[in-house]
Amino acid sequence: MKKTTSCPPPDFKSQDWTALEPAQRVWVCLDNGWSFTGLVETKTDASDAIWVIHDDLIRTRQVFCHAEGILILPFDQVRDEREPDASSLDWPSFRQSGERHFKGETA
Repeated sequence: MKKTTSCPPPDFKSQDWTALEPAQRVWVCLDNGWSFTGLVETKTDASDAIWVIHDDLIRTRQVFCHAEGILILPFDQVRDEREPDASSLDWPSFRQSGERHFKGETA
């Protein structure tokens, strides 16, 4: 039986995607626990919506709002080269790491 988790947790705050750029490879964790990698296609001027093209054969294009509980981070920020298992993430540490990245701070 597959374990399901809430990804991200209910207290997740809206993301700041201003540091993400078109053609940047990202890791996306949906609120249903599924995750995938893709490329940023474009985003709104205010960075409150972002279009991501999935890294798959179909190259699905999907739009996300910064307030819908979707975690999007630069792929190079994810420590492991394979997609992380969202159920095993330490969300407070992972979120802090993401916030430091978006503010331009280093670990």
